Amino acid sequence: MKKNLTAALLVFFMLLTFAPVHTFAQECVHTWGEWYEVFEPTCTEEGTQRRRCEKCYIEETEPIPAIGHHTWGEWYEVFEATCAEEGTQRRLCEKCYIVETEPIPAIGHHTWGEWYEVFEPTCAEEGTQRRRCEKCYIVETEPIPATKLHTWGKWKTIHKPTCIRTGTATRTCIICYGKDKKTLPKSKNHSWKKWVTTKRATALSNGIKKQTCSGCGKTQKKSIPKLKAKVSLKMKSVTIKSGKQYTLKIKSKTYGDKVKNGHPATKKLQP
Repeated sequence: MKKNLTAALLVFFMLLTFAPVHTFAQECVHTWGEWYEVFEPTCTEEGTQRRRCEKCYIEETEPIPAIGHHTWGEWYEVFEATCAEEGTQRRLCEKCYIVETEPIPAIGHHTWGEWYEVFEPTCAEEGTQRRRCEKCYIVETEPIPATKLHTWGKWKTIHKPTCIRTGTATRTCIICYGKDKKTLPKSKNHSWKKWVTTKRATALSNGIKKQTCSGCGKTQKKSIPKLKAKVSLKMKSVTIKSGKQYTLKIKSKTYGDKVKNGHPATKKLQP
């Protein structure tokens, strides 16, 4: 009994399998609607579009070809290029948002600002000046040549000139202490020593004095006027009896003077 039932069921399923199937979809003449985008295509990947039969509502799917190229936006600077190093710029695809990066070439030269003085030059030493690049801020340093213009102090006489030889004077730079020397011309004036009396003046004759130049030895003489004759007696007054004589003694007299005779100052005393 069981065997017969099994055989019957097998025959039934075989008839169902090979029997022609008539469905509505196979018989539909599709009336397709408009394609609509399911996935937007990108620059490198396909998109997807679909449409639907307005009768049986079956859907048909097809790919949308990839765009095949990027729709780039404007380049924007990420890192500014300097004088010696490259910069970086980027741009963004407006479709797939992929980022493209490219270098910005180095400028290749500096954009220098003005020179400014760091150390002032002197007469003996160089100074220092600098300037800065306005792009990469690197600093360039150069020397400023020494001025060679001394700041001199006052002249100081080392050897005083005379009437027979020149003199010497020096001065010193107050910055570098360098020395400068010059020759002083011979003096037109003699260097006279003090007057020396070679012959004393007296009441009877002139004297002589001499002066000698310490440089050349030249001498010059000058006359000393005679001295005024003057005699002083030891006694200011004396009483003499009539018919008597009295010898007056001289206390002092002018140098070189001689007294031969005298006369009373009053006629009453005359003999």
